[in-house]
Amino acid sequence: MSQRTPSTKIGLTRANHVGIVVSDLAASIRFYEEGNDISAMHLCFEVDDLDSVYQRMRDAGLSFSGEPIVFEDADGLKNGAGTAVAYFDDPDGTHLEIIAPQEPFKRKQRA
Repeated sequence: MSQRTPSTKIGLTRANHVGIVVSDLAASIRFYEEGNDISAMHLCFEVDDLDSVYQRMRDAGLSFSGEPIVFEDADGLKNGAGTAVAYFDDPDGTHLEIIAPQEPFKRKQRA
């Protein structure tokens, strides 16, 4: 998917985590446990209001891999229900994510 560069600021300022997308989980586990040559496959930006950021990015002309996903208790998470995510690519095809985390994914604010 080719992504255009937005003409307006979209406000992604806080990285949340780096994730690695794999095609064979068992092989990847062996690789990462036994190897030292590790590379990242996506960067995740933390946002406060995923719906508004998602819409602002869409309005700026960005395309997403699908609609936002909101994790529910039925997804089998021990914690973190309500966490919302959406995936997109930058102009070079780098996989990116936005996340509005809930416990335990949400960072505690410093006093």
